[in-house]
Amino acid sequence: MAAPEDSLNPNQLIEIVLKVSLNGVPQGDFLVYMSDERAFFLAVRDLAQMRVTKVTGRTFTIAGETYTSLKSIPGAAVEFNEKTLTLNMQLPPEILPRESFDFGARLPATPIQPRAPGGFLNYQVGRTFTQEGLDTYNGASELGVNLGELLLLDNHSYTTHSGQTHAIRLQTQLIYDQPEELRRWTFGDSVAFSGELGSAFNFAGIGVSKLYQINPYIIKSPQAGFSGTVALPSTVDVYMNGARVQSQSIAPGAFNLQNLNYQGAIGLSNLEFVIRDPFGREQRVSFPYFFSEQLLAKGLHEYSYNLGAIRNNYGVKSNDYGSAAVSAFHRYGVNDFFTLGLSGDATVDHINFGPQASYNTVKAGIITAGIAASRDNEGTGRSGFAGSINHSFLYGPFSTQFFARRFTEDYSVLGFTPLDQPKFQGSAGISYGSGYTGSISLGYAVQTVFGGATDQHSTTLGYSRTLSSNLLIFANVSRIVDTSTGYASFLGISYFPASGLLANASHVKTKDGATASQLEYSKTPPIGEGIGYRVLAQRSESGSSVNESISPFVQYNARSAILIAQGTQFVNTSSSGVYQLSIAGAAAYIGNDVYFSRPINDSFALVNIDPPLSGVRVLKSSAEIGVTNAGGTAFVPDLGSYQVNDVAIQSKDIPLDYAVTKSAQKIRPPLRAGVVARFDIMRVRAITGRLQIRSDDSTRPLENYEFVLTGKAATLRLSTIRGGDFYAENAAPGRYSAELHVEDKTCRLELTVPDSHEIVTDLGELFCETVH
Repeated sequence: MAAPEDSLNPNQLIEIVLKVSLNGVPQGDFLVYMSDERAFFLAVRDLAQMRVTKVTGRTFTIAGETYTSLKSIPGAAVEFNEKTLTLNMQLPPEILPRESFDFGARLPATPIQPRAPGGFLNYQVGRTFTQEGLDTYNGASELGVNLGELLLLDNHSYTTHSGQTHAIRLQTQLIYDQPEELRRWTFGDSVAFSGELGSAFNFAGIGVSKLYQINPYIIKSPQAGFSGTVALPSTVDVYMNGARVQSQSIAPGAFNLQNLNYQGAIGLSNLEFVIRDPFGREQRVSFPYFFSEQLLAKGLHEYSYNLGAIRNNYGVKSNDYGSAAVSAFHRYGVNDFFTLGLSGDATVDHINFGPQASYNTVKAGIITAGIAASRDNEGTGRSGFAGSINHSFLYGPFSTQFFARRFTEDYSVLGFTPLDQPKFQGSAGISYGSGYTGSISLGYAVQTVFGGATDQHSTTLGYSRTLSSNLLIFANVSRIVDTSTGYASFLGISYFPASGLLANASHVKTKDGATASQLEYSKTPPIGEGIGYRVLAQRSESGSSVNESISPFVQYNARSAILIAQGTQFVNTSSSGVYQLSIAGAAAYIGNDVYFSRPINDSFALVNIDPPLSGVRVLKSSAEIGVTNAGGTAFVPDLGSYQVNDVAIQSKDIPLDYAVTKSAQKIRPPLRAGVVARFDIMRVRAITGRLQIRSDDSTRPLENYEFVLTGKAATLRLSTIRGGDFYAENAAPGRYSAELHVEDKTCRLELTVPDSHEIVTDLGELFCETVH
């Protein structure tokens, strides 16, 4: 904004207070100066209050303040109504403020709570035995300790065989999360991954990663957006594939709609924006948009950098470490349609690296391509190359996918080495599905190796359809070409009689003529306490060999453990039956006490009612999860880390002589952490009575008087009404006193609030004795 050009004499202008509207939106009453030629001057600070800061008109100094001549603003129109004293301004939309509306997931206001001191120990103990007397025992443990902002995790497995016990350390790691930066540091054992054409291996060292799951409310993939300008207050209706999914009122000026999606839609959608002004005039804008989770939104990074020693024989040996290695990948959203990445890994004798790019063509789907080069000085001593390309497309019921990966014979990666060096891997498929026709798919897959020993080609035609709300059929037939050529088929039917119940039957025939059939009936174990089960009957034929078996499974979720019994009994064979019994649970230390529960798979909490109250039900997401003990505490397992969890106490279980300050809380714990949720309650202690003032053997009610009594640990405020009656709540037990000045007299009052379980205690008549 330019400096004021001239000074105007207020005495030559008319000073008037007008109701000002901006592009049809009332702004309030403002002081305006008007000239004899009906030129209007409005203070720059008043325009700024209306969020108009890009003023290009001439400015003047009036009475020491900067004003703008409204008629000097390019494209502006002003209308003055003398009867209503209203000034209607119509300013160009481009100088009005820009509004932004984000329709993505709202970040929670609930902060991440600090880790409570303590930790947990998950355990599993099982026994496997046969009819022939062969017994083995197995077990597993997971220790988690909260150390300030750090989490220590330690995993072990245990087995016994032939009288010998084997204990294997799996992973020991120290984890430090930086939630604000969505960054995780790992010290100790971990897994390194360097991309689709790279390596995946266990190692011990240090790693840092950008993990968006640390904040599950952040949207990392690109979403649709729309920008425009309106001169008048308007409404924008958003349509996706013909259905209205959003409506937004917008003020005059520029606007920006961000993160438009509906129920996490994936694939190609047609978006239409209908803009309506107050006069019913419409403007329509439409365009296609391909929603995908494969790309990063513009400006976002995703990475993992790892440095350490390769771990050999993971799961077999505890401390078998080899050569030092580095592994990394990094992806960056160049814009909402293009994501670029680079990955690689290396040791002293090996290196592997290459770029990758993903591009959203919108109308043709997502294309991802990558290339990589390797050099292995220890093995082949040669260089190798690899390349890959992926394509995916989805539009309504129609979808296609294509994948191809090609390797040279000397291409190498760290970690697992296959027996046959892969040469080419690829697949292509097309599918169409609707509620009326069902879903039909056609796919082709090929995998070749150098030497051709295990080359395989397969073509599969599949079909599935939901016949009713609880009945599903699915079938496929495949032509397989490897060392021989033949056809394989599969037919299955699933029936869901009620929630959590499943009846399933299937029949399989391989290209070699072998068949297998099975019948299954199962009930899913509940999230909380309760029982689940499965009965599986199987029959297979291969040549003249026939095998039949029945496999029962029962799982009982107790409050503090999971009990499982399962087995397989073979029929008409020489094989013996195999049976297993196991128990799994957890012990958690939090709040200076130990609590037992089912296995803790994520975070947990301790509900603490203060003062302690037993028998109060604790709810998680409106489902009962526990009951407070005599100390007023209850343990709540399986909270989602970094998520907002709803935890509450059942108000109906609180006695009538208690008041609940807050019966529900939102808890957002860190990874595998324990937090304390405190619910404060207060005993309702009400007192009543009648207050008299006594002087020289005469008494009279002390009416309409308010005063404060003082006790050792608290104060008590009383107000009397007609007859000297008073009533007060939340009166803590104890002795109170006060000196009252009534008219020209001073009296002293003492009273005692008993520690009573009564909701209302009547203190009777109290006397304020006159002090002489």
